[in-house]
Amino acid sequence: MDTTAIIKSVMADKNITKNNIKERSSRQGVRGFSRIACSKPDCEGTWNTHQAHAVIDLKRQKVVRIYNQKCKTCQHENAPSFEDSVFREMVEKALEQEKKYRNNNRSVKRRSSYRDDDDEYGGPPHESSLCEKCGYGSSPCWKRTRRY
Repeated sequence: MDTTAIIKSVMADKNITKNNIKERSSRQGVRGFSRIACSKPDCEGTWNTHQAHAVIDLKRQKVVRIYNQKCKTCQHENAPSFEDSVFREMVEKALEQEKKYRNNNRSVKRRSSYRDDDDEYGGPPHESSLCEKCGYGSSPCWKRTRRY
């Protein structure tokens, strides 16, 4: 997947150029759905997650960080990959977040606490001990404050 091409395409669809993006708000953290297969040769672990996190730099039109997740079977770190349609949605969300920041509409809202099945943010919490974004257990990423 060519992430730069997707970022440019989504921005063009919304008539936004990189010159419209302020430096202070250019990097946006977003998350999306990913199917992950363990990359360790002797492991066959696979899983789905709605908590695959990436940081997109909209001004430079590139992904600057993708947070790893450890395999439950062997503890090997793996980078999530995103389908094109999912990544497009992530870029759209990053643009939405950046626009709110640029327009000084930066109210802070706490995420609701986890409910039994799926939460309003796309799925149940995952094992924070397996998630790099969670600090491998130190701070669950689904409980962090988000900007709206």
